[in-house]
Amino acid sequence: MAEVHTDVELGQRYRLVKRIAVGGMGSVWEAEDTVLHRRVAVKLLSDSLSADRRFADRFRREAQAAAPLSHPNIASVFDYGEDDGHQFIVMELVDGEPLSDRLARAGPLDPAEAVRITEGIASALQVAHDAGLVHRDVKPGNVMLTDSGQVKVLDFGIAAAAGAPLTATGARMGTATYLSPEQATGDPPTPASDVYSLGVVLYEMLAGRPPFTGDTPVAVAAQHVHREPPPLDGLTRDVPPHVVDACRRALAKEPAMRPGSAATFAAMLLSPDGAARVPAAGPAVADGPGTTMVLPPFEPTAVLEGEPPKARRPRPNRLAPWVVAGVLVALLALVLALVSTVGGKGRPPPSPSPSQTESGVAIPNVVGMKLHDAENLLKEKGFEVRDGPVHGKHDVVVRTDPPPDALALPGSTVTLYVGSGPEDHGKGKGHGGND
Repeated sequence: MAEVHTDVELGQRYRLVKRIAVGGMGSVWEAEDTVLHRRVAVKLLSDSLSADRRFADRFRREAQAAAPLSHPNIASVFDYGEDDGHQFIVMELVDGEPLSDRLARAGPLDPAEAVRITEGIASALQVAHDAGLVHRDVKPGNVMLTDSGQVKVLDFGIAAAAGAPLTATGARMGTATYLSPEQATGDPPTPASDVYSLGVVLYEMLAGRPPFTGDTPVAVAAQHVHREPPPLDGLTRDVPPHVVDACRRALAKEPAMRPGSAATFAAMLLSPDGAARVPAAGPAVADGPGTTMVLPPFEPTAVLEGEPPKARRPRPNRLAPWVVAGVLVALLALVLALVSTVGGKGRPPPSPSPSQTESGVAIPNVVGMKLHDAENLLKEKGFEVRDGPVHGKHDVVVRTDPPPDALALPGSTVTLYVGSGPEDHGKGKGHGGND
């Protein structure tokens, strides 16, 4: 298929103005609706995924699922179309700053501001949940803060009917840092999964860091399943106790032990009385021995596949050694299968490296490096490099998109944001669909 360029007009209506984001599923463009004469965002499915009928069907379902949602805290979906083999969704273009950029620039937020943002996200989620939709990928990169302070949740196009897998194999979506335990183990996401992810976002806004970090997405996902987050009041002392308690309950391992809805979670944040009306969370339990760990997707969001999940059942937190061994063997088999697929005919596949999984290759952390050195390192790892906006002295990488340690396929583009220090993060545009 022909490459898409600026000034191309899709569907004889949407003229592409500039590309504003590239992700695992495609690209996002700022465009002009030549019929209604308004600025919009156009999300294009990548050529490789458009050729896959399964992904193409999912892309169309995204638009159909999200189009009916109408709420001040939700970026709207306007249209869906196909043009010369290119599938696209037309969405509201939101001017502002992603919450992820705000956190990278400013660090922990004032508790009152963090609660206000969480309430806006929860309000959007409640509307979707009432319509039978689960977002599946609640994270700071999918939340825009407009110049007037309004909160907008993006990418509801990735949502699907609650509890209904989109394929026979039950594809799972999410981002490892914000993935709920049930998603990490392959269970279908539910509204409680979105509440958990929102709890992770609130924790990060208050503490300045997410509750779990690791060298690989698999390591992070395993912590969501088996470890308790560090106590929030041990990391920050100016957060009201009822907010700390609400966040802790949202991060319960078992979905049934979390706040009963996004609206309930928001009510718990408003006052101690709101928290008191919600039953306390009991001890968390891990998944049963028959549960298989599913590799989480990379940041930005991607899709992984696995067998339909087995029913979860309580068991002691400590895993038997044979369970751990079985998980490790399964992960190794997945890596070897990927390598043999891409290795090519007539030559042996390369040995898998620790930073490579079925989702792709981990992006090196080049933040703080000189621009020239960062470009050379990324190119050595097989990535394309694009320079984003520059600030200050133009000599130090202050941010990358996708972020460090995210998994991406070889040949993917990494955007470098350059400045004189961490404070040189500019504002961006919300596009209602950054993958």
